[in-house]
Amino acid sequence: MGSVDDILYRNDVKDAKTVYKHTNARRKTTMRKYNMFKCWSCFIAVVMLLSVVVPVHASSTSSTNSYKEFIDLLVKNGYTYETAAALSLDERNYVVNALKKDSENVDIVTTGMEIDQLAEIESLYAYSEEELKEMGADMDSIHAAKEEFNSYYKMSNADLAEELAISEVEAKIIKMAIKNGKERKSKNRKQGVSASGSISSSKLTYTQTVSKYTLSGYKLAYMVTISYAWANPYTSFGFDDVIAVAWGGGYMHKSKSDWPSSYSSANIQYYGFDTSGWKSYKKTKNYLEDIIITNAAISFSFPQSLSNDLYKTKRGSATVPLYLNSNGKNDTYVLSNYCHRVLSVGGGISASVSGPSVSLTIGTKYDKTPQKKTMIKY
Repeated sequence: MGSVDDILYRNDVKDAKTVYKHTNARRKTTMRKYNMFKCWSCFIAVVMLLSVVVPVHASSTSSTNSYKEFIDLLVKNGYTYETAAALSLDERNYVVNALKKDSENVDIVTTGMEIDQLAEIESLYAYSEEELKEMGADMDSIHAAKEEFNSYYKMSNADLAEELAISEVEAKIIKMAIKNGKERKSKNRKQGVSASGSISSSKLTYTQTVSKYTLSGYKLAYMVTISYAWANPYTSFGFDDVIAVAWGGGYMHKSKSDWPSSYSSANIQYYGFDTSGWKSYKKTKNYLEDIIITNAAISFSFPQSLSNDLYKTKRGSATVPLYLNSNGKNDTYVLSNYCHRVLSVGGGISASVSGPSVSLTIGTKYDKTPQKKTMIKY
C-alpha cells in the first residue's frame, strides 16, 4: 500500500489537479492577500450546526490492499472521503480490519460545523485592543489584519474584486462587513450580519469511530478514533484547536508512559494554501493528551497554523485506546468534540463524570462540532 508519505503524495497530486482548474487570476493572487482576506476573517464564529449526522451499522466487506478500496470501504460505512483520508496509515488499517472482523462492533458517526467568516471580520473591529489581548490574540497579527482590511475598504468594488480575484458582489459584501464592524457597539456585537457563499464560510467535517478490540489481560477494550478535515483554509492568530474526548464507567486510557508502543495521541497534518484553496502537504506533527479528568476525559491541543501562518491544519486524527477489567453488564457513553478557538470571551473545556454518567462542556470561546455519543459497556 505504500508509506504514509507515498499516500500523502498521491492525495496531494489529486488536490493539485483540482487546484489547477482555478482561473489564472486566482493563481496570480498572492499568499499574502489570501492571508489578509480568507484567513484573517476567522474570529467570532457563528456556528451553523450541519444536519449531516450519519450513524450507521457498518457492513462487512472483503479484504483489500488497495488504498482506494480502503477509502471506499470507510466511506461506505459512514466516513466522508475527507475524514477517511485524514486517518493515519495505522488508524486506517485498524478501522478497516475492525470492520472486516465484526462490523456490528464498530460505530461510526459523521457530523460537522460551518464558520461564518463575515461575522468574524466584523468582530475584529468590534472588540477593543484590551479585549483582544485578554483573549490571547497576537496583537501584531491583529494590527496587520486591520491595516490590510482598511486598505480594502478604501478601494472601489471593482478594484477590490480584481485584487482578491473575486466578484464585485463579493467585494461589496466584504466592505459591508468591515463597515458594520467599525460601527457596531460593544453591546450589539451579536447583532452583526452575515452572508452565505464561498467568501463567508469555512466548513469542517468530523468523524468519531468507536470499536471493540482485544487487549491481553483485560476483559473490555474499545478504540476511539477521531478524524477531521477542513474544506478551506482559515487563520487563528496564535490560537490552538482542541479535540476533546470523555467517557464513563471508569475506563483507563493508554498513555505514552504506560504503553510506549501504543498510546493516546493526535496526528495533525499541515498544508500550504493560497487563494485557490489547499496546496501541498507540509508535515505531520504528533501531540500527546492533556488530562481533563483522570480515567474519564482528555484533550489534544494543537496549533491551528505553523511558521507564522504559512501552513495550517487541513486535516488530522486522534486515537484513544480504552480498557477495563469488568463483566460489561452496564451501559455508559463515549463523547467527543472538535473545538475551534475563535476571538471570543468565554469558558474553556470541562467534563463531568459520575459512574456511567458523563458530560463534556465546551465554553463559548470555541466553536464546536455537534456532540455525538456512542454507547459502550462497562
